[in-house]
Amino acid sequence: MKAQTKPEYCPYTEAQVRESGLLPPERMKQVEADITARIRPCFDAGGNEIPNTRIADLGDQGREVFTRLDSDYNVEYLRRTVMAAVLTAEEIMLIQRSCLDAIEEARNKDRFAKAEKLAAWAGGVFMDDTYFPSLNHLRDHLANEGDEAPAYVWAAEPLTVIPKLEVADVVECPLAENGWEDMGVDDLEGVSELQAALDQFTKANAGVRSYRPDYTKAILLAPPKPV
Repeated sequence: MKAQTKPEYCPYTEAQVRESGLLPPERMKQVEADITARIRPCFDAGGNEIPNTRIADLGDQGREVFTRLDSDYNVEYLRRTVMAAVLTAEEIMLIQRSCLDAIEEARNKDRFAKAEKLAAWAGGVFMDDTYFPSLNHLRDHLANEGDEAPAYVWAAEPLTVIPKLEVADVVECPLAENGWEDMGVDDLEGVSELQAALDQFTKANAGVRSYRPDYTKAILLAPPKPV
């Protein structure tokens, strides 16, 4: 069997790998400690430490990587590069394949544990990231697809798409880009007419809604009755 080739860079941060739970806690602590231990200060030929720089031991045939610490991106890149050297090929493959799904599963478990459990719900719901206007719509979808109902779904929280708009909200960018210094709404004409039009526009679109999952309410779905 051909040996697995390790990538030179871990696609996920330490925080993401930790949250995913794919590695046992003790192993994760060891990985983070190994990463930190492999990163050390840089010195010039005179033995003086070079400010804001680090060099990291990647282990393979004495390979090292150097970076400056003048941005968060550089620091994160360095630690991800070292993490790829610390992890086994099997661990990296597991993380590449399953990290995001494992994070979402862990978050949903935590959300469900904290959520209010409801046996009935009159509004819309979310199954994963798909919105359904009602539980009946969800059940029809499951029946049409021949899928089993999940143990629970999330309540849907309505969002007003068009909020209360002020003239300043509309003209802020043009004033900043094209106006003189300190130019404001008071320097414009027709402000009251524009505000009246915006109020009418907001009123006309008051019923336009979008929806997002409300992770504080879990709707429990009863198992299907035996035929």
